[in-house]
Amino acid sequence: MPLVVLVAPPRSGATLLSLALTQGEGWAASSSSLSAAVDSIAGFRTTDRGLASDRLTAADATPELTAALQAAAPPSDEVFVEWSARSSMQVGLIAQALPDAKFVFLTRRPLMTVSSSMVAWSSGRFVSQPDLPDWWGDRWSFPLIDGWRELIGAPLAQVCATQWNTITNAILDDLAELPPDRWTVSCFESLVEDPAAEVTRIAHDLGLAWSGQMLDPLPPTLTCVTPPESRAWRGNASEAMTALEPRETTVMRMLSAAQERVPGFTGAGSRPSPEAPHP
Repeated sequence: MPLVVLVAPPRSGATLLSLALTQGEGWAASSSSLSAAVDSIAGFRTTDRGLASDRLTAADATPELTAALQAAAPPSDEVFVEWSARSSMQVGLIAQALPDAKFVFLTRRPLMTVSSSMVAWSSGRFVSQPDLPDWWGDRWSFPLIDGWRELIGAPLAQVCATQWNTITNAILDDLAELPPDRWTVSCFESLVEDPAAEVTRIAHDLGLAWSGQMLDPLPPTLTCVTPPESRAWRGNASEAMTALEPRETTVMRMLSAAQERVPGFTGAGSRPSPEAPHP
């Protein structure tokens, strides 16, 4: 059975989607990490590459790295779900190394995503690069992106909006190179509204079957920073909206790709709406 890799910018709800998918019979969370497999090969760790970024593409799929990723992919009759933030920067590499892998691009309204990301950065719980040269302010959290040095001293809203923009475009660039049957799109808002229907559709799009008893409601995940009812994202909404304004092209590109893969898709717009109950 294929490995299903979830890809999304930080705070899009991928942990929640993983929880929902693995409620299905024959679906399980992967106990290995593709990111750890990459780090096991000298020369491919982010620090080995001069802290440029976490980005790797199909062109980086050397025989040694391919073998490491294949060893990390669990062979089983079950469908395993893989989620790590860095994998979203390495879709092309993973797709090249694991030809049976399928991908789910989870979208969420950018305003909420960036606002929630600001809360997460400020919490200090998701630090990935604690000692970036010359970096100051909140320590770098989530995947390291190209051009991070240009963000030194920038407001947190700009940092998080740029990170969202860069990761979203990296995902879309890589998915555009794959056959349509290897990936689909999910909407965070649809997941929260009717998780069983959303995961059933995802599985169908990927040529898989999903059945099981869905938790109702889905519980807050371990990556929640604030209680769902707090709506802490609203405290950053104005700054996040301003930071997102120059990135409307990416917002529209994401929406267009989602509508092409899922006819009738209406989620993930750039404007605010009532917050769903999971950050």
